[in-house]
Amino acid sequence: MTHRLPDLNMSVEIVLAEKAAEKGQAPFPVELIVFEEDTSLVLSAGNFMRDIRQETSELVQEMSHFEPLVRGTVVRKGQRLYAIVHDLDQEPACDKQSVRQALDEIMRICIETKVRSIAIEPLGCVHGHLDRDWFLQQLEESAAASSLQRIWVSLPPAV
Repeated sequence: MTHRLPDLNMSVEIVLAEKAAEKGQAPFPVELIVFEEDTSLVLSAGNFMRDIRQETSELVQEMSHFEPLVRGTVVRKGQRLYAIVHDLDQEPACDKQSVRQALDEIMRICIETKVRSIAIEPLGCVHGHLDRDWFLQQLEESAAASSLQRIWVSLPPAV
């Protein structure tokens, strides 16, 4: 299912479409993918077992020096951006200010790297309870002054 939002600023096309079940099913090619994330990078860890080849003492040492990230920031790992909009130690875990700050940072990265197309999860709506229409409005406003031409808002598959 794909929906196109009316383009109020005539420069950014925003497409709402379900997440692609298989690679290559995106509505258009994207240069960066943005994921909703928390301050400890737990949400992107997945729910599968990993083969860890480090000594336990090394892992404990790494964990003891880990500093939680700050809500509203963005971490870049290759072509993936992790928008830190949740703090699982806070109530509420996600707020509108964190999402707006993350969107500003995403747009700054896009401008600096001349990115023209991204896929983005509806921040604060995947693991949080923010209103999707509110997010889409914030996204459109943030994107208006960016280098972006196309944005795919990656929605969870319909059940």
